Amino acid sequence: MAYVYPTAVTNVSDSFQDHVNRGSVNPGTDYTSAYGDTVSAVAAGTVADASNSPSGGGGRTVHVNHDDGTGADYLHLSSVAVRAGQWISQGTRIGQSGASGYGDDWYYGPHLHISFRPNHAGGYGNNGNQDFDAIMKSQKPPVPPKPPVEPEEEEEIMRVGQVHYTNADGHIVRALYAPGSAYWMPWQDDTAGIANGFAKSLETGASVAVTESLYNALARAAEKLL
Repeated sequence: MAYVYPTAVTNVSDSFQDHVNRGSVNPGTDYTSAYGDTVSAVAAGTVADASNSPSGGGGRTVHVNHDDGTGADYLHLSSVAVRAGQWISQGTRIGQSGASGYGDDWYYGPHLHISFRPNHAGGYGNNGNQDFDAIMKSQKPPVPPKPPVEPEEEEEIMRVGQVHYTNADGHIVRALYAPGSAYWMPWQDDTAGIANGFAKSLETGASVAVTESLYNALARAAEKLL
């Protein structure tokens, strides 16, 4: 799946490889976010742990098990906005970046540390941790949506449903339904059939295309019959 950055700031102050080289127990990527910046979930998943205490090396932390089988830790937060057991969607605000650790809200300089792993192994440790920034840079940029195509005013096409129903005399009648008009337009002049059509659940067949002018004509004709 495609992930999103956890902060609006994507500059790296301490890379994954830097953490590995110095023997970090929970290697990850440090982004240079400011104190109080919004931290968002990189993927949808369930919050496995959320600690609003600055104690420990990670300070205020959140650990999320993603729906795709991966997981992530968010460390050194200044505040936590989610709770353990809560399911969150991608991009949900999970807290604010900070500098917390070892019982102090300013033990480090402000930044966000994210540790990413390809499994749901316990958080806050090296359980196959991967370079999240490298993953982000390897993703293809999203394809921009195509602009909507505007129909030509004179040739606007609308869809109407083709149905069959049994009228009051027991005859099968074919009819057109104009969506949004609340009118059934029988293909034969049978007002009893219209009433029966409203009263029963009808099986929809193939649909046909009509121009707006024909659509309006059908609606006017059906209104007269009613």
